Amino acid sequence: MSTLETILRTHPGVREVAILPHERTDAPAVVVAYVVGDDGLDPLALRAHVAGTLSDERLPGYIVRVDALPPDPAVLAEIAVEEYVPPRDDVERALVACWSKQLGHAKPGVRDNFYAVGGDSLTAARIVAEVRAALGVELSLAQVLAHPTVELLAAEIGRAGSAPAERIEPAPPRPAHPLSPQQRRVLAEQARDPGATRYLLPVRIPLPENVDTDRLADALRTVVARHEILRTAFVEHDGEPSQRVLPEVEIGFGPARPFDLGRPPLLRAGVRDGRVLELDLHHIVTDGVSLGLLLGEVDTVYTGRSLPEVSLQYKDYATWLAGEAGDRLRAEQREYWVAALESPPRAELPTDTDRSPGLPDTGAVEVFDLGAERTERLRDLAAEEGVTLFTVLAAAYAVFLGAITGGEDIIFGTPVSGRGRPELETAQGMFVNTVCLRHRPAPELMFLDFLQEAAGTAAGAFAHQDFPVDELAAGPLFDTLFAVQHAELIELDFLGRTVELELAPTGAAMFDLDLQLYERRDSVVAEWSYRTALFRAETVRGFRDLFLLVLDRSAADPTAAISELTTVDECTMDDNTAPVVDFEF
Repeated sequence: MSTLETILRTHPGVREVAILPHERTDAPAVVVAYVVGDDGLDPLALRAHVAGTLSDERLPGYIVRVDALPPDPAVLAEIAVEEYVPPRDDVERALVACWSKQLGHAKPGVRDNFYAVGGDSLTAARIVAEVRAALGVELSLAQVLAHPTVELLAAEIGRAGSAPAERIEPAPPRPAHPLSPQQRRVLAEQARDPGATRYLLPVRIPLPENVDTDRLADALRTVVARHEILRTAFVEHDGEPSQRVLPEVEIGFGPARPFDLGRPPLLRAGVRDGRVLELDLHHIVTDGVSLGLLLGEVDTVYTGRSLPEVSLQYKDYATWLAGEAGDRLRAEQREYWVAALESPPRAELPTDTDRSPGLPDTGAVEVFDLGAERTERLRDLAAEEGVTLFTVLAAAYAVFLGAITGGEDIIFGTPVSGRGRPELETAQGMFVNTVCLRHRPAPELMFLDFLQEAAGTAAGAFAHQDFPVDELAAGPLFDTLFAVQHAELIELDFLGRTVELELAPTGAAMFDLDLQLYERRDSVVAEWSYRTALFRAETVRGFRDLFLLVLDRSAADPTAAISELTTVDECTMDDNTAPVVDFEF
């Protein structure tokens, strides 16, 4: 019995409850609570009853009163759910427009749940930017995540007032401009090992037959000419690492190899066999969102359409961050991270070889598919508990890390978009940041409760994503990275068809363990990178099996204690349960 069902049954007017997902053709499934109760039982009163115990994120999308529960629960899906509530004032209308654009939900009601219609931290960041552009109001990411309906968010805007949004202005002309904190981090790491390839982003994109390669090359040159970051050299100016924009550059092509950061462009391109576009960029000038935007602009130019003027260059953003506005932003967020990272844990990954200075960063990748059935169960769990799929997967990853390290205080890194301002929505450059997620998966804690803690941890970290957390520690805060990549970041319309970006392996590992989960329409594909100097392939396969076991058991019984999710004794396995490898260190 779910927490929601338990709470509904405590209402004196409720006799029976059924919790089911409600399928919709234009949006993801919504959790619906069907209740049998006294005459005159008001669904809105039930919502208030549940809201007194559960957070907004865990409330059902709809509560429907029925006369009786049928023997076949599928019949309930034919019952019309709560009437659509349209926007009632200018603020709600503006918010509904933001939701429609960012969530792809054609007609959201003001009481539709953000998480139930596919919302997550990335779309929340975009809604922050949309609201600032449409209403001129300063909203934080935390406010959007904590108020998951248009109705609640509009009320929050009314309470918080309408502070004007501060815009990033063009930087004044100067010989060189400051680096962003993201660029400083990458530059410092690259300087330690100039020959390292771990910050290269080699991308492969399939091309249609009879593509005009000369026209494609001209389109790419046009896009490079539009964006200064793609013509930027990284130099020392007045004793400080800086970036200098060159008026023009010549794009070259060659195999993946280290770039000279002082000699742009930090981009190579070419067409192999007339069928595959190969791009190789350095991470200091781009990120995942920027790659998609770049290819979208190449497609636009190639097909003869026009592009709007570039409103913001990366140097403008970096200069803004280096000024008073950036200082205020960091000061506002510093206190959160000082508290969150106080006395960081010392749990270490169990490695096959001793860790020693100078270990090579050679890496390998273990690729596996979670499968359609397992993915559906995990999405159902996320919808029922009012959290994102990211939260479910991250909570399971924390449980996995606790099991292999023996620790009850876990930190791992996760990337965030860094694009919470409207000016940055179409800008090119490296905006992505990495935040720390600190979890405490105590063995006796029920996974369902831990899941809610994980949701709060993620919301807090994402709301304070602009602070460079590495400033608070002398050494690395984590040695493992976890990420869930959205389908929209790896699938795009390019030259007349939908294609999938393929990130070619560089042979280098950026972290000891780096689990990248790619969300597809009906499944999730995992690419687990690891340092081969620390882990054997069979060890990582054992990690894979234990992680899948945690996913299966938490989805099957989210009320189970965390200690029960990782025990492998007397484990029965079938096609829907992860095999278990008994690995030793």
